[in-house]
Order: sequence, then structure tokens, then C-alpha cells
Amino acid sequence: MASSAFSEDMADECSLNNGGCSNHCSVVPGRGIVCSCPEGHQLKKDNRTCEIVDYCASHQRCSQVCEQHKHMVKCSCYEGWTLGTDGESCTSVGEYKP
Repeated sequence: MASSAFSEDMADECSLNNGGCSNHCSVVPGRGIVCSCPEGHQLKKDNRTCEIVDYCASHQRCSQVCEQHKHMVKCSCYEGWTLGTDGESCTSVGEYKP
């Protein structure tokens, strides 16, 4: 009976200010309040606040420009350059002039 009361008390913690979570609050036995985020988001170091995942930061394969589109990255090139067949590297279209 005591564990049931504990569980109800913890569930009440989620109903008060969402347990301090910016998105989803859950009660996990042995851990208490646990926050989680929707797809494409991750918890910040505070384990409470969600932020958008920076896929370009973790991808790091685009040789010039990385653009984030929802849950994927798209590489592109600066003017005067063309995207290689690998979809990541760029090749100069003409003669390089500094």
C-alpha cells in the first residue's frame, strides 16, 4: 500500500508544473520524475528542457554548407562550386581566383 501511495504522490508531481519538464513528464520507479522530448528534440544538460537536435553539428560531413531540414541534413556549396556525387563534397566550377 505504501508503494501505491508513493506512486500516486509522484504522479501528482507530474501534474504540478509538469514536474519541471518542458515537454513530457513520466514517473519511473526507482528514478522518480523523468523528462523526455518529442522526436527531433533532446534534453539539455539540465535534464528538464528540450531543445532541437542540431543534426549539422553531429553530421559534420558537408564540406561547405550544412542545412537542417526536419530530421535530416542537406549539404550545399558556395557560389562557384558544385555539389559532388557523394552529396557532401564541393568542387570548384571554374578556375579558383582568390
